[in-house]
Amino acid sequence: MKTENKLDRNNVENIMTLTDLQQGLLFHYISNEHSHMYHEQLSLNIKGDLKLNLLQKSWQHVIDNNEMLRTVFRWKGIDKPVQIVLKEHKVPINYIDLTEKSDKYSEIENIKLNDLNSRIDITRETLRIYLCKLDEYIHEMIVSSHHIIYDGWSNGVILKELTET
Repeated sequence: MKTENKLDRNNVENIMTLTDLQQGLLFHYISNEHSHMYHEQLSLNIKGDLKLNLLQKSWQHVIDNNEMLRTVFRWKGIDKPVQIVLKEHKVPINYIDLTEKSDKYSEIENIKLNDLNSRIDITRETLRIYLCKLDEYIHEMIVSSHHIIYDGWSNGVILKELTET
């Protein structure tokens, strides 16, 4: 196991076995290290006076309140794979200002493609969040995750909690 993926024992809330579905998803994840299968990506257009610091705090609140968004996986050097719920997990928002770009939507598509081509490391990542500023009051938020963390139905629950926060 890489040193940078070493977990702080004081930050571990719970360790659990994988569900049958998670075991199947992990099998596909391990069997082809170049596969982007089950990499989920959601893109939302946000209009209004958005404050990056408040969005970051809102996301952190959602992450703090949802175990699945603080869960990483381990399988190397152990008999059975496990999911580890962290007490605290930070997910930074990758802010990209596209206001000066002539073809903003092409830039967004490139960001999405680059994200999809960069495999989610489920030993340390739960979400990737990009916020692209298109205009003063128009942003595109891209949220990426691996299906082993949560399914598409959970997006609505997560986004509802985010907007309410």
